[in-house]
Amino acid sequence: MDTVPAVRHEARTGTRPEFDAVVIGAGVAGLYQLYRLREIGLRVRAFETGSAVGGTWYWNRYPGARFDSESWTYGYSFSKELLEEWEWEEHFSAQPHTERYLNYVADKFDLRCDIQFNSRVAAAHWRDHDLDAMIAALKQMEAEVAGGGLGIEGDAAFHHAIALAARNEILLHMIDAMADVIQESRIESLSEPGRPPRSLAAHRKILAAIEVRNAELAGEAMRQHLRVVADVSLLRWQPETSEDADVRQ
Repeated sequence: MDTVPAVRHEARTGTRPEFDAVVIGAGVAGLYQLYRLREIGLRVRAFETGSAVGGTWYWNRYPGARFDSESWTYGYSFSKELLEEWEWEEHFSAQPHTERYLNYVADKFDLRCDIQFNSRVAAAHWRDHDLDAMIAALKQMEAEVAGGGLGIEGDAAFHHAIALAARNEILLHMIDAMADVIQESRIESLSEPGRPPRSLAAHRKILAAIEVRNAELAGEAMRQHLRVVADVSLLRWQPETSEDADVRQ
């Protein structure tokens, strides 16, 4: 089954397919990667130049083409059922039988629905969606400050984007809770002259470090920024003394 029509439909309707991973080639290794990536819940598409699965066992059809290793070594081990139900015809499998095996695997695990045949990959470019989110949040904060605001919404969005990048559910909850508390406690202190620009400058440093993939620099920039946050909000809270506790009793 060729998935090219579906891709053309996406192009006509203006929708852009989103994938967590892309596999190039639908040969022995490509089918394995596609199966494993789908197994862990990722959205995957494989791109194959040919019109069917098989890779080298699809293209190479010369007389005598066969394995140079024992047939069983080419069998996929991720499925006990597959291992038990497939019988290799020869000790060193010939091309036609190997191609049938790979088609059998593609059909058994419904892999074709995520393969785009008759397609060549001309180029690939990395797009960091996490970085995009941080840039958007920084621009939001800059716009808020430029309009005379305090930049609180953009500030919270920036830290939320960092938490999302870490893919950490606990951290996300912490960031949300901290944003709620800090939003109130920072109103007065953010109104002080120079406070929003200093916070913006800290965000720019963090983003610059992330853009060049410098973890140490990003960590230090974040530490400096959080010290400012602590001065503004966390250190405003003072633990009760023993005398306070005695009075309350």
